[in-house]
Amino acid sequence: METINQQSESLSASFEDSEVGTRPVTKLSRRRKLWEIDKGYHCSIIGTCLSVANLCKLLVKAGMQFEPGVSDYELHGFFVRAMSSETPKERRLARLVNKTLDRIYAKSIAAYRDKITSEDLLRRWEQAINAGNIPGPYWAMLSHPAVCDEIEIRVHGEVHMLSHIAGATNRADIKRLRRLESESVEVEERAKISEHKLRQRLKERDEMITIMEKRIAAERVSYKRLQQKVVATLPDTACEVTRLQKALADERRKTRRMSAVTDRQQAELGRLRKDWGTLERQIEERDEECQALELQLLATVNAPENGTPSGKTESKVNLSGSRVLYLGGRKNMYPFFKNIVSRCNGEFIPHDGGVENGARQLHSALSKADIVLCPVDCVSHGACLKAKKICNDCGKQFVPLRSSGMSSLMRGLVHATGGAKTASKPI
Repeated sequence: METINQQSESLSASFEDSEVGTRPVTKLSRRRKLWEIDKGYHCSIIGTCLSVANLCKLLVKAGMQFEPGVSDYELHGFFVRAMSSETPKERRLARLVNKTLDRIYAKSIAAYRDKITSEDLLRRWEQAINAGNIPGPYWAMLSHPAVCDEIEIRVHGEVHMLSHIAGATNRADIKRLRRLESESVEVEERAKISEHKLRQRLKERDEMITIMEKRIAAERVSYKRLQQKVVATLPDTACEVTRLQKALADERRKTRRMSAVTDRQQAELGRLRKDWGTLERQIEERDEECQALELQLLATVNAPENGTPSGKTESKVNLSGSRVLYLGGRKNMYPFFKNIVSRCNGEFIPHDGGVENGARQLHSALSKADIVLCPVDCVSHGACLKAKKICNDCGKQFVPLRSSGMSSLMRGLVHATGGAKTASKPI
């Protein structure tokens, strides 16, 4: 396989002579090949319609390879230059790229029939933009025989601006994802330390119980021996019998003391096992919260690539425009909760439960809401009871949450969209 030198001509030089619109208008009876399209559009076609993985596979199929350490940008630049090159090997690579684009986007190409007007092309392109389906229609448009320079410039400009919007959105979401991943690692480390300490304590208790059981067994053996000795010494004097009876009573007292110690150890073991169960539930709740956050954030990061319009992410929970009142909780989480409710097609209404907004404003906020979520760990008892009573009187959905975390919020929204009016216990 041929190795492509990293020190080939610079990428900037490859784009300076690729001005859009320099190709003369040519009417074709067939779809245009990639090298027949103005080379000023090659950059956006390669970057929009083919992934880095696609480019690597095409490079191998063409019998070429990059030296180790070559960046994605340099790989992209090489393909852009190769599409307009006249050398045999790069022309072969261009044919492979054209064939791959036709195969990947065969459905989009079939939708753009040959005998349609420029107005039909523009109308279908606007439909693709609204649906968030960019790569396939973009290739079908630029390769269509009926496309003109004006349409090419307009479509290219819209794709160019969409790439800027997607880049700005992804940078903010990636920063948040990295911060949350760091916090998740810290929580897992603390959980591992707590688990290690608890296991150590349980191990020590088990060892102590084993020692106590061995001592009890030894005492029982000693007790049987004493009984046998008493039977053997019955013919002896009454003084010897009295002494043996006293020794037997002493042994029984020791046995009772050891039994009491064992009972205390068993009670301590039960308490430790209960604490262990509590810690396990807490770890599971933290894991669920981290998973919910990662799914939401990954969906947000991948939204532009999956073609979701206007940067919105589809959600399995559909609130159908319902207004959600969040009573209490932590104010620093309100922006994140608002984002989640908005993505679920709802409106988020926060209320601090009487700390700042005032209890007299609670009735007004409840009258505007369709669903009321109340984290019982971070709200006043009076505000929670009042909200529950008003919701029962007005027939509104009241969902108490186990905690003020994001996983509890998601469970509450799922419960609310299930149709139940009021939950019997915290979700």
